[in-house]
Amino acid sequence: MQEIFKEGIISFGILHVVKDPENLLQEFYRILKVGGDLHISCLCTDRKISEIYLKILYKNKLVASCLKSKEIKNVIEKIGFKTDMRVIGGMTYIDAKKL
Repeated sequence: MQEIFKEGIISFGILHVVKDPENLLQEFYRILKVGGDLHISCLCTDRKISEIYLKILYKNKLVASCLKSKEIKNVIEKIGFKTDMRVIGGMTYIDAKKL
């Protein structure tokens, strides 16, 4: 059974944990109706200390990806979402809407 969500999806701290974040984001897009909201946060490598930290986690297989905030935003926009992004420290916060 396929469920469709119009209101929104909230995903905090998961993109850096999954092996294929683009696939997860495509699934979010698929299950949202037009006008639905996506709110996500994830670790990013924008700051040098964050990059070092994420690479240590990656080496120890505690995270699956190490991306810059713009790389994350580009993937989300490529899928078809309109985005608004903020970076605070080593975290990226993205609010997106399915058009």
